[in-house]
Amino acid sequence: MLSALGIIGCFVVFAIVLYVAYIPTAPGVATTSTMTPEERKALLHEVRGKARQEAERYRWIDRDNGVVGLPLDRAVELTIRDLAESGEGS
Repeated sequence: MLSALGIIGCFVVFAIVLYVAYIPTAPGVATTSTMTPEERKALLHEVRGKARQEAERYRWIDRDNGVVGLPLDRAVELTIRDLAESGEGS
């Protein structure tokens, strides 16, 4: 009886390992290696557009705590001003 449980346990462990090993290579998830050049170019354009939008506009990051995202140019201006006022930028 104990050996039968051991054999069943081995099969269960083997099935779990096989399942976990299969998940990362499961088909159906589009990766950049399976995309056509046109699809990769469209994805790059979309990602760069989102990054540009985030860098060029004001936005709430955490409204409850009053955290605001600044446009990159404005953040640089404020940082330079703060460093000049504190004397650390010299």
